[in-house]
Amino acid sequence: DSELFATKKIPKSLADSENVRKYFKNEINILHEINHINIMKLIEIKQSKDNYYLVCELCNGGSLNDCLDKYRKINHKAFTEEIVQYLMKQIVDAMKYLHSCHIIHRDLKLDNILVNFNNDQDKKNLNMLGAQVKIIDFGFATKLDPKSNLAFSTLGSPINMDPGILKRLNHLVNTVSGYDEKVDIWSLGTLCYEMLIGKATFEAENMRDLIKKIETGEYT
Repeated sequence: DSELFATKKIPKSLADSENVRKYFKNEINILHEINHINIMKLIEIKQSKDNYYLVCELCNGGSLNDCLDKYRKINHKAFTEEIVQYLMKQIVDAMKYLHSCHIIHRDLKLDNILVNFNNDQDKKNLNMLGAQVKIIDFGFATKLDPKSNLAFSTLGSPINMDPGILKRLNHLVNTVSGYDEKVDIWSLGTLCYEMLIGKATFEAENMRDLIKKIETGEYT
């Protein structure tokens, strides 16, 4: 049997640009270093005249966000507690492994978790208890400083971001204090909420209101 793979195409004009080059190299270096069943495996890197191609294992179910949307349309509700427990166990296992390697992801969200169903029947029936999840997108991931075991830069998706980093990102505090893997733990909480409730934990019209809600823990 011929094996199928997924490819992520990155134009060289983008990958070699000053703004993107660091994140592109960072993602490749980290993916080469790690190996876990719930993390997308990078097989090899190919290139043409104009593009780089990251060849990865294939996931047949789209993103966890796609699956949640489909599930809600069919069942008129978000995932059951049983499903969320099953999925969160896999995500937490992957994060525990990453943190043991002193790596923090910093951009955990449903769009950055792919789903692979065990067979066509499970995929057709959207049987989430017959699926494996794989974390992707390590462009914003970082290795903790070996001396302090902290990270310092501000990256990630605001809606899932730890409040301390979010405030620094928006220049509401002037501090250079570092942070550790607990920023991913915060994001795990927002993921869990979103899968159970069917919407983002914190929602606001603008960034300042979003920060205020996140800081005060104001959610429905």
